[in-house]
Amino acid sequence: MTKTITVSSSPWSITVNPKSNIIHVANCHNGTTTVINGATNCVITNIQSGRFPDYVDVNPMMNIVYVSNVMAILLQL
Repeated sequence: MTKTITVSSSPWSITVNPKSNIIHVANCHNGTTTVINGATNCVITNIQSGRFPDYVDVNPMMNIVYVSNVMAILLQL
């Protein structure tokens, strides 16, 4: 099944935590990372992530998400 989930402007990178089924999308041009519940396909929240978050990755063992940012240092969510 496929569903379109609306996120903020300019989605740039996506990662899925296979343990929690939480999806993170870095939205490059509006400075947020969208958090999505993969079981319900609903947006949980948008987190401020600096000026230009470009890539996002997850460590599923530690349940930590990392967002790199073109204009800042690495953020840990």
